[in-house]
Amino acid sequence: MTIAETEIFMVPLNKLTISEKNVRKTNANDIDDLLASIPVFGLIQNLSVESTEKEGHFAVIAGGRRLRALKRLAKDKVIARDYPVKCSLAKAGAKGLSLAENFIRAPMHPADQFDAFKEQIDAGKTIEETADAFGVSPTIVKKRLKLAAVAPEIMKAFRKDEIGLNEVAAYTLTDDQERQRAVFKAMPKAASWQIKKALTEGNIPLSDKRVRFVTLEAYEAAGGGVICDLFAERGDDAYLTDAALLDRLFAQRIEAVIEPVRAEGWQEVLFSSEGYYSISEKYRGRIYPTRREMTPEEQQQRDAMTEQLVALGVDAEVDPDNEELAAQWQELSDRIDAMTPEVYDPEEMAKAVAVACFDYNGNLTIHRGLTVKNGNTRSEAKTGPKVDAEGIELPGAAMQEELAAVRTACVAADLAANPKIALVATVHALAAEAFSRYGGHSACQISLDRGHPEQRIANKEMRPLVAIETALAAKREAAPKNPGDWWGYF
Repeated sequence: MTIAETEIFMVPLNKLTISEKNVRKTNANDIDDLLASIPVFGLIQNLSVESTEKEGHFAVIAGGRRLRALKRLAKDKVIARDYPVKCSLAKAGAKGLSLAENFIRAPMHPADQFDAFKEQIDAGKTIEETADAFGVSPTIVKKRLKLAAVAPEIMKAFRKDEIGLNEVAAYTLTDDQERQRAVFKAMPKAASWQIKKALTEGNIPLSDKRVRFVTLEAYEAAGGGVICDLFAERGDDAYLTDAALLDRLFAQRIEAVIEPVRAEGWQEVLFSSEGYYSISEKYRGRIYPTRREMTPEEQQQRDAMTEQLVALGVDAEVDPDNEELAAQWQELSDRIDAMTPEVYDPEEMAKAVAVACFDYNGNLTIHRGLTVKNGNTRSEAKTGPKVDAEGIELPGAAMQEELAAVRTACVAADLAANPKIALVATVHALAAEAFSRYGGHSACQISLDRGHPEQRIANKEMRPLVAIETALAAKREAAPKNPGDWWGYF
């Protein structure tokens, strides 16, 4: 197919290289401005290219910095390796064209770009039509329209280079220009994170465990408002604006979960927002259930599930890399374990509590049988020592403490003799604290002090801080989602 010199066509990014005829040699890798603008605005100006000996591949004569920026963004996985790039064939005298483009060009200020896109929409074009006209995605058009709607005073400061693009983007968290002006007047030199914090004060981030429990769909169905951050690169990209509605929905859902537990006969059923480790500081004692015989129906169901588990195990051995199959096996195994029928003594239940709280992953968990004091309950004193399903006497509290100490000593001695495993245990303990907000996922008493330098640095966007957070986020993403799987992972 013959391509005309004036025709704009798309070339996959991985089929573009820099031509030796490109005259820009100095500061060719100074692309920070493009790295910031391309994800927001897309590629405004097409590249001028010429064909190479390899079919389908082209060399860039004019637009080398843009190409280098695109390659960096692809390397950082911001865009795809085969990202489609707007190109046109260079006319004769390629080196002269490269010189003219680099010498004569006066780049358009981003604020002018915002206005240009707004004019297209104001003229009656749809977002999709505007996107097609400029060769960008509809998302980029939406971002530019958001930026164009920022208060004039803020845009004026941006045109004068008094604030940066990231700061202008932060103001788009609200469409209320009066609120934008109030924050800008109070903090004219604020960093983007400070602007976002001020504009979202009183709102609930999407990462809040209450939101996950209630679900965003239920909140919106009840009429709750949401503001989205189109420019969020990491962290929360949406905020709930009606905290009172969320609290009401949360209370209703919690009550629906607690009511059947309350009917079991506990002295009290509570919800705690503090997490189980805080609860265990108050309720240091616990009563335990005993096993009962399965009914014929329960035993039949368990046998059928066990046969299914064996079959899944055979399939998993044939295809050991099949993660979906492994997940099915684990889920069925957990269901079988949960079928073990257990019952609590009614007299003990009347003196114990059940507490509902969120675990690390944000799932609501019910902890039954908690008591304020350690030691035997009154019913234990009346009925004698408790026994397990086989009739073997369970150890008392003092014996349980000693057995725990013996296990600790055994593990410590084993680690001392196996330095490689000891190193893994150390890495696991430190990583578990770095990956988790709450810790508590390691058996080793090793603590991590991150220092939190970001708390003493005003510019939260400086490269060392971003590099640290990016690296840690990548490690978190690569690790299993369930903290219980971290030991095997390390």
